[in-house]
Amino acid sequence: MGVLDSIRHFGPDFPFAPCSPILRQGDLVFGNLEMVLYDRGTQLRESRIDFKVPLPYGAGLGRAGFQVLSVANNHILDFGTPACQDTLKFLQKQGIQTVGCGRDLKEARKPAICMVRGQRVGFLAYSDDVGQSKGPHGPCVAPIKKKNLLEDIRALRQQVDLIIISLHADLEFVAYPAPWRVRLCRQLIEAGADLILQHHPHVPQGVERYRHGMIIYSLGSFVFPVAGNDYADHPWTDQSFILRVWMDRRGIASAEFLPVRINRFNQPVPLSDEDQRREFLRYLRQISLPLHRPDLLDRFWLQSCIAAFGTHWSWIKEVYWEKGWAGVVQCLEFLARTSENRRWLLGLLSGMARFGLRDGFRHK
Repeated sequence: MGVLDSIRHFGPDFPFAPCSPILRQGDLVFGNLEMVLYDRGTQLRESRIDFKVPLPYGAGLGRAGFQVLSVANNHILDFGTPACQDTLKFLQKQGIQTVGCGRDLKEARKPAICMVRGQRVGFLAYSDDVGQSKGPHGPCVAPIKKKNLLEDIRALRQQVDLIIISLHADLEFVAYPAPWRVRLCRQLIEAGADLILQHHPHVPQGVERYRHGMIIYSLGSFVFPVAGNDYADHPWTDQSFILRVWMDRRGIASAEFLPVRINRFNQPVPLSDEDQRREFLRYLRQISLPLHRPDLLDRFWLQSCIAAFGTHWSWIKEVYWEKGWAGVVQCLEFLARTSENRRWLLGLLSGMARFGLRDGFRHK
């Protein structure tokens, strides 16, 4: 049963029902909306991934407590400009601010600002591997470009007390972030960000306190079809966490990690069993350790790059037998058209040069 089926059978509040009591306790609730909400009369562009629901199915977002949503991800433009605009307009009518996507790049980089207990909290959101919708006019997703991010943080720092950055990036189903993302996140904290929340890998990744701020390298999935989904059949895709933070004008005062498990109805359910909670938190600490060991993190990144190459190996091998090395070069050129693929291709080459391909496999 997919998310659409769950909502169709049980209503738009159903996906969030087990976690709503927790979410409603927050002064400010933020999330990443990785799907399109469309009007039934809107003409949709074809997409190979069916991340969409009719507008009424999104009514549970506001009632669950969400006040700010990032729409900077690799699926908001899947169904074309009209569907993206439907999504943004609908959320605005629900009283939910969006960040990371707009009519043009300037609007996509525009922050969302909220007043919380006398403090002004600003949000910015960016995504890797995105572009502008087809046509002469947007919408556009804010891309992860360090120059832009640093400019936006400096400008927002003058307007708010706290800055929260949302990043959508990296490889899926891997437990460790790419070294480039670790370096970038620390630079963003140094530039004035207080909290960095990241997603796209669909599994939890490590966390770290860095200077005055905190970096969450991947929150994992929340409402997502895991049960019976071959695509999501990987370790830890059914577990993630709600991050609860207490902030003051100096940054992160304290934080709590609330583990959840996604059930067969695609609902995130808080773990009530104390042993299961401890096991998840132990795992979170374990995958956080390499963040402070650059050499080990580089080796894990090489393993991830090798695995990413492996997903394309059958196709590349078939092209090689048909067209030779010229065909292989064409395959690599095709893959390199997206920033996500370029990153692991470069990581594979640099990692092999540093550690050797055999060494990379041995540490897998």
